[in-house]
Amino acid sequence: MVRPPLLSRFLRRVAMRFRTPTAAQQATFTEIFRANAWENAEGVSGPGSTVARGSDFQAELITVLDSWNVRSLVDAPCGDFNWMRHVLADRDLEYTGVDIHAELIAAN
Repeated sequence: MVRPPLLSRFLRRVAMRFRTPTAAQQATFTEIFRANAWENAEGVSGPGSTVARGSDFQAELITVLDSWNVRSLVDAPCGDFNWMRHVLADRDLEYTGVDIHAELIAAN
């Protein structure tokens, strides 16, 4: 099957987003984690992982999870689980967190 060049380029870009992280990418995020390079007092995953940032939409997310009767959730990238733990505190669902950094996942 011959694909038009534009479609081929698009498919390559989509495939790149789903590839396995390289050792260099993992090393970069390992260093960010170990050094707390984001300088976030609450955690190691940057400004988007603060409880205050999560609280901006936490109530709406809980409403969606409950109203749709969600029983499982995949969170990628899950980061340090800082604010999501509050969302899941009273939910009876299976949670799977995925991230590039193995030590961070183990710590969670």
